[in-house]
Amino acid sequence: MTWSQAKVLIVSDELSNSAANALTKQLVSVSAETEEVTYQQLLRDENYLTDSYSHFIAILPQTSNQKQETLPVEQMIQRLKTIATAPKNSCIAYVQFGGGYFGSGSQVMNPETCCAAGFARSVHLERSDMRVRVLDMDPEIPPDYIAELAIAELSGTEAIATVGYNDKKERLVPQNRLQQPVNYNKRALSWSEEDVILVTGGAKGITAECALELGKHTNAKMALVGRSQSDNQEVARTLERFKAEKLTCRYYSCDLTNPDEVTQLVETVTTELDKITGVVHGAGMNKPRRVEQVSLEEAIAEVSPKLIGASNLLQALASKPPKLFIAFSSIIGVTGMPGNAWYAFANESLVLRRFEREHQETQVLSLAYSV
Repeated sequence: MTWSQAKVLIVSDELSNSAANALTKQLVSVSAETEEVTYQQLLRDENYLTDSYSHFIAILPQTSNQKQETLPVEQMIQRLKTIATAPKNSCIAYVQFGGGYFGSGSQVMNPETCCAAGFARSVHLERSDMRVRVLDMDPEIPPDYIAELAIAELSGTEAIATVGYNDKKERLVPQNRLQQPVNYNKRALSWSEEDVILVTGGAKGITAECALELGKHTNAKMALVGRSQSDNQEVARTLERFKAEKLTCRYYSCDLTNPDEVTQLVETVTTELDKITGVVHGAGMNKPRRVEQVSLEEAIAEVSPKLIGASNLLQALASKPPKLFIAFSSIIGVTGMPGNAWYAFANESLVLRRFEREHQETQVLSLAYSV
């Protein structure tokens, strides 16, 4: 298809978005028919998602409100969801602003500006009938040049392309590298029975196994956190296993998506066990479904334990930051996986570097496990 045959829908937060306006101008110059709408317009009228359009382009914010206390998860999900269910034989593209490095460069980026890659790769694996693009731009690139680069990338025939352009306008393609734990540098941290390690999702499943081994290696006091009540049989069995190893361990029921409950949790653990010196955030939810089968409310519910939970914990610990904050992520956030678009989004958006920058006494790590 030539651009003279194309009809392009461009979606952004505001009709005055400079990147959207520049893209419209350049597309018109190559004889493409274009229309600009806001995300709210598209959410109100799904008739825009018809086969009369050949291309759907969603432009994420170039900047975010760094002072906001929690991630605007609902808005982030809405932006990705609006064009994800485009009709067959169309092309969808997300233009985001992660510095060209998908948020992993030297500059700490807010996930709101660069959260589409894992989600889009999942959509690609579900929709072989559609071309998918994620274009990660440095926010300092001028709008006219962003538009020029976007048109060039959209003109390709690949089923999927995820590319970045840094502040030097260099084209970057993400490459995955296998890491060997034997090559890791040992952290200059010590642990003893005086430490308190809080583990979310820590009373069941894989995270419970990790918590038990961590307790055995450190002899630290363990605070296991979950949604289940304390009389749950699986929780009780986990606590018995800790007791058999002569480890100090208590269980706390908490809704991590409720900031007041998380604040109370931190206060209670500190009172009963002592200052929290380590955190393992293993809480999360994964309900495999194709992206078109998930409502906005269901997507929010799926990603919130991991994303909002981490945000609430970091806020509650800000005045007394721990030595180490580890979050369990997934390789799905990097590669995508069919039926796991929102799980991929949650894991890609789980970013801890801002807390580390503001609290240099805390080391952070996000572990992306394989499936």
